[in-house]
Amino acid sequence: MTSSVGERIIERAFFKAKVLGLFGQAYEDFFSSIMQYKDREFRPVKAQGAKGDGGNDGFQHTNGTYYQVYAPEHIEPTKAITKMNKDVDKIFSIWHPFLACKRFIFVLNDRYTGAPNEIEQELIKIKKKRNLVSSESYLCSHLEQDFCSLSDEERAILVGAIPTDYSIDNIKFPLLAETIGYVCKHLKPVQADEEHLLAPDFVQKLQFNQIPEKEARLLKDADFQNDIVEQYFSIYPSDRETVRDILSSIYKEAYNCFKEPTPESAKSRFWFVERRINHCNTKVIQDCTLALMAYFFASCDIFEEPS
Repeated sequence: MTSSVGERIIERAFFKAKVLGLFGQAYEDFFSSIMQYKDREFRPVKAQGAKGDGGNDGFQHTNGTYYQVYAPEHIEPTKAITKMNKDVDKIFSIWHPFLACKRFIFVLNDRYTGAPNEIEQELIKIKKKRNLVSSESYLCSHLEQDFCSLSDEERAILVGAIPTDYSIDNIKFPLLAETIGYVCKHLKPVQADEEHLLAPDFVQKLQFNQIPEKEARLLKDADFQNDIVEQYFSIYPSDRETVRDILSSIYKEAYNCFKEPTPESAKSRFWFVERRINHCNTKVIQDCTLALMAYFFASCDIFEEPS
């Protein structure tokens, strides 16, 4: 069955969440899994003790393409360039006599930030020095494109199947849907003995806006997921302003419909915002929607700021 648009958006969020948590051998294994699904000609290379892999983490024997994966927690261009050149030397010393190296691909977990200039420039130098057809970087965005080209079953094997109540086809804004997809992937269960302290101004704002007890409790509970939302925006900082503007515009619509300074109007505005985001009306998406609402409620981007 072909995935819906909403499911594909969530899959992308799941994929990004997975990639951002992988380093070293784990990232290399994930890359190799995708490549083996995508290209039958790709051959992963397992390191053999002291001999290692000869600078070669995988290759395509039909066109002489060699891959080297580099996925540290923090990219240091100088170290990356040193490793890159050592691996190219090994490939030409150990592998090139058996299969001519025509293309060198440096697979980099750049965490969606792009490759440093120094690395890209070094790859150009390697291409000229070794007289290669190509020498280039392969980043998270490239891996995501290859992941998206796989079948539904293959993608599910790689990042997990999406439960039916994760469907977000009815969420109007694609970016908002992607944000919610990320939060869905990381929702934390509340532990019985775990205490979550609310900031005093959060409580003050609930009182100032006359938000009824039930709705106030939902926001308080949702604030427990605040660090998950913050984590998403730390990875994609440019999305914060866009998502904020979306929620703010929805709240303005709600305010224009329910302007009276009463608990009943506050309740109506609350559910207006929630329903405009959570059209599919499922518990999982509601939890994620409330997490976003609580996050922007705390920053005074929805509802009124105490004067």
